[in-house]
Amino acid sequence: MFGVARLPSVLLAACLIFAGAASVAVADPPDLYTYGQSYAHSTKTVSTSVFVWYPGQASSPWVAMGGARGAPGWDGLPAFWQSQIKQMMTANIDTMYVHVTGGYTEQTVNLFTGLRQLRAQGYDVPKVAPFLDPIIVWGNPGIDLSTTAGKDTFAQAYTDFYNNYDTANIGDPYADSYLAKIDNKPILATWHTFFSQNTELLSRTDVESRLSASLGAAHPDFNNGVYMVTTARNAPIINWSDERTIFFEAQEYYWSHTHSGVTNVQLKPGYWDQNIRNPGYFLPRDGGSHYRAAWESVQSSDPDRVYIESWNEYDEGSGMYSVDTSISPWIRPGSGNTNTDTWSSTNDSFEYIETTAGGARQWNDRPDKDASILWHNMPTVMDAGETRSVQVVVRNEGDESWTAAEDFKFGQKEYLEGEVLFGPARYLIDDTQDEIPIYGGIFRGRPIIFEFDLIAPSTEGDYLTHWGMLQENVVWFGEDLVVPITVVPEPMPFTWLTDVVGNWNNGENWSPGNGPPVDIDHAVINSAGALVTVNDGRGAATTSISAGELFIDSGGTLQSAITLTGGSLTGNGLITGTVTNSGGSIAPDDSSPGVLTVDGQYDHHSGSLDAAGVPEPAGLMLLALGVLGVVAGIRRHIRMP
Repeated sequence: MFGVARLPSVLLAACLIFAGAASVAVADPPDLYTYGQSYAHSTKTVSTSVFVWYPGQASSPWVAMGGARGAPGWDGLPAFWQSQIKQMMTANIDTMYVHVTGGYTEQTVNLFTGLRQLRAQGYDVPKVAPFLDPIIVWGNPGIDLSTTAGKDTFAQAYTDFYNNYDTANIGDPYADSYLAKIDNKPILATWHTFFSQNTELLSRTDVESRLSASLGAAHPDFNNGVYMVTTARNAPIINWSDERTIFFEAQEYYWSHTHSGVTNVQLKPGYWDQNIRNPGYFLPRDGGSHYRAAWESVQSSDPDRVYIESWNEYDEGSGMYSVDTSISPWIRPGSGNTNTDTWSSTNDSFEYIETTAGGARQWNDRPDKDASILWHNMPTVMDAGETRSVQVVVRNEGDESWTAAEDFKFGQKEYLEGEVLFGPARYLIDDTQDEIPIYGGIFRGRPIIFEFDLIAPSTEGDYLTHWGMLQENVVWFGEDLVVPITVVPEPMPFTWLTDVVGNWNNGENWSPGNGPPVDIDHAVINSAGALVTVNDGRGAATTSISAGELFIDSGGTLQSAITLTGGSLTGNGLITGTVTNSGGSIAPDDSSPGVLTVDGQYDHHSGSLDAAGVPEPAGLMLLALGVLGVVAGIRRHIRMP
């Protein structure tokens, strides 16, 4: 959503140094990783089981959107997982129980990579917890949990899961906070431990001590212990489990179980495995009516947790992902499957996602409307009457999705006493953008960029501005963005006299003659015979060059935003500020030391960036410390490392 293609660091032949990070005219937001909060024991959460064995299963009656009869079209790559994660977020799902099988490492890392990539864009993605499958990992009979080797093996399955998570999350300083935890204890889940031997001899200390030793340094919360979630109905069950739920133990739409004071409800949209098993089992969906009724039971019973089975157990037909209703249900030829069913009574591919979103919204403790400000580039100083393009990144923190159709907007709070407007005060969502046609709105946890123009008032002074989200004529909500802006007199333009050759610091070379320009002024160089030399420290708010030459001598420094639409920028001194080339020529001087340094941003739209004719001994080769922003039409002397 926020991505704009950038070039990596560039090596330029000869002597033009870009020492700062480059950007386009309106800068991209940086990586927007944020901290994810641990659940409290009292937090109401919605979870679902997520399977990673894709590509693989291909025989569900319910064909995934984008798939074909007999295959879901799921490749298991990070981009695929991003689409699935966005669907889960649209459903207001809090926790993903990720299937642990002892295999599918690449697919698991791809899932974690997809999560990280979204977090870098500012998404508040669901938390993840491992859901161990002992029968797939160790078979039946499984490991002996009375032995040291068996206890080591049990703990190692979880260690491997978290090590895979680390592999995918290099560079994310808050990755650990997106591991599901209750009261800062990592959540571990497991399916039937009765497939293992001597389950009753596996103690909490056996597991916690091993995970603290293997993971406690990288993940300090493992030094707090673990929060174990197990099955509920099939003994033997780990006797010290903190919470129990019906993990693949009942073919029912709604099943409640209470353990240690925690009531956990399992919801199942349906089940239909008769494409792969004969006779198999059939729990019809009937257009979603049973699932809607199950959520009504949640509202009346008000449990502590809701677990949905499943997100994407494809072949067993229990998933709730987006389905292509035009080719579903699909009956595998030769399967003996003689049943039929209806995904949605309204032919809605998002039937179960939308029911979950509405049910979770009604049941959980999250506000319907909430927002946080992730990033902005609002200025604190503007010229009187100036127009400035800005960006504000806002994330939806509430259960209700945002659309323009429902009058959700970003705005300036004109109703506050003393508030002076810096523009029209309302900035709109575009319902054709930001994947709104796919997901139905800016869902909980998703960020959106508002790009708009600030227009400073004509009167100088200090202004305190207040910004936020609103639903027009309903309510303002979420985090306030408060920005003090000082409006200063519009800078005076100073124009270099026609065809004059001379020094910047000579005021008589400028019109009007009370120059030279200083750091709040605009400098204009627009005559072909002009040669302007800077040989000491000088500054201007902006310098525009359409003809002539600006020469930064050795020892000279110009602090200014420079724009070239013609003319040239040369020398071997230092420029501090943004340089934008839209038709001019930039080159270092051809004399020793021959180094022109730009300490700031560089955008290249057209013109030349040249070091032709400059000797290239080892001491004159240049390593660019930054990157180029918009780059088009650079003619020579650039090569990618």
